[in-house]
Amino acid sequence: MSVSDDEKTRRIGRRDIVVAWHGTVAPSEWYKDLQRKLEPIGEGEAKVERGFLSIYISKSDATRYNKSSASEQVMKEVKRLVKFLKTRGEQVSLTITGHSLGGALALLNAYEAATAIPNLHISVISFGAPRVGNIAFRDEIHQMGVKTLRMVVK
Repeated sequence: MSVSDDEKTRRIGRRDIVVAWHGTVAPSEWYKDLQRKLEPIGEGEAKVERGFLSIYISKSDATRYNKSSASEQVMKEVKRLVKFLKTRGEQVSLTITGHSLGGALALLNAYEAATAIPNLHISVISFGAPRVGNIAFRDEIHQMGVKTLRMVVK
């Protein structure tokens, strides 16, 4: 995670928080990547693939780095930064990016951020990412105002 410097902030007209998610690394992530069953997310008809959601929200007290979920870790810091920057009177945006599995996690992160932080300009740029959810998920994330760019090679 990083925050734009003063020069970039002047150029784009707001302070941008950037979150980057990595792609699949561990064998357990490969297994979860293949879990295609759809799970509900939010309160509407939106559903996302079980494996991606599991990676995003799972936690375990038995591990060193996963005592809190990826969701909890990133959202705690994003909320802290947004609050801090807004108290300084700055306009704030959030750009989330990732490759492959990271692109899927970026979209889940954007959905959660749009739900948790109203009126935050959110963009997702993914590279080689799979589709994450059903049409209702796509429609809901677009209705929230999240801008998405999904780059794939065909």
